[in-house]
Amino acid sequence: MLAITSRTASDEDVRHIFDDLAERTKIEIQAVGLVPDTVRAWRAEFGADSITVNEEPVALLGSYPENGVRYTWLLGREAFFQPCVVRFSRRYIVSLRQQYPGVQILSLSRSQHPRTERWFKLLGFRKIHETMEPNGLIFRVFEVV
Repeated sequence: MLAITSRTASDEDVRHIFDDLAERTKIEIQAVGLVPDTVRAWRAEFGADSITVNEEPVALLGSYPENGVRYTWLLGREAFFQPCVVRFSRRYIVSLRQQYPGVQILSLSRSQHPRTERWFKLLGFRKIHETMEPNGLIFRVFEVV
């Protein structure tokens, strides 16, 4: 049985996740140029959670404010993408809704994986926009419902 928990993310969690990112996550972060130092800065300024499975970090979840909107971000190892782990992570999204009532909460995705929309639905989001970027990647905007 999987023991799924969450905790405040540490710099060690950031390193652990970046050292073993899921291939689908690597593709997406390369498209936007995300680097570990940026994630560490977001974690330090806005906080972040680490989702663990059997005490091993499998994902980092965080959010930041910009222009009156709260944007979420997620970096996952392959073990994160099990439906039970994604559903557990919905708690983080629910907590954001409680912390920021009346604030629109969005997530931007360039994931090309065919199950992307399913994962966002399990997290409590709905797709509100989709477009094809000049580089051929699908860009989607999801909103917490």
